[in-house]
Amino acid sequence: MDPGIPQAVNRLLDNVSVNRFKRVDIPREFVGKSFENLFNYFREKKNAILIGVFSEEENLGIGEVLSADTSALDAFIERKLKEGGISLQEESKITTVINPDKNYIIKDGERAIIIP
Repeated sequence: MDPGIPQAVNRLLDNVSVNRFKRVDIPREFVGKSFENLFNYFREKKNAILIGVFSEEENLGIGEVLSADTSALDAFIERKLKEGGISLQEESKITTVINPDKNYIIKDGERAIIIP
């Protein structure tokens, strides 16, 4: 229905394409500055388009709370959690902000999503 869109998306997601989505570090001097400043930096200095930013927060998994030994209590807790469908290992929580307002302020720990 939208000619050109599927082809563009395929190219952006193709891991061998020069123009694929890429995540990169944000230079420290842009922390606390606006998205517009960072957008202009990537466009003018890196010839890239800044799509958005993301941050990753690592969570403590339940498996890390249980002791390292295989005591009967730990084994019981682990078995009951698995039976209840609860994972012992938490995945990192990724927060993405795509095309934020030009006044969005870049936070410490965020990384950039660009098209080179």
